[in-house]
Amino acid sequence: MWEKLLPRWVKIVSSCNYLVIEANHDEGLVRSGRYPLHLQARILSDTGHMSNSTCGATLARYATKQLKHVWLCHLSEDNNRADLALDTIKYQWHLLKEQEITPFKLESF
Repeated sequence: MWEKLLPRWVKIVSSCNYLVIEANHDEGLVRSGRYPLHLQARILSDTGHMSNSTCGATLARYATKQLKHVWLCHLSEDNNRADLALDTIKYQWHLLKEQEITPFKLESF
């Protein structure tokens, strides 16, 4: 699914000044959590929710200098935490951009 959406995501993320984007789950918390395997598989699949890592990689690859503010939304109560989502996205930014900080304000709600 993400590959099919990629052209649309590139256009959206690369043209935004402000962005609300899903950072639904941490893959490790999903795998070690209480959800049955079939539900874990759906969440982690290409047709599931956007993970913190995928969100961070998407921002790192396609965000431009015009992006000023990003809000993370739809964080799972069972499989995520705001601090973990923020840290993962900052890590992906550092990993892919080789920069310590994101040039935009980043927060969850």
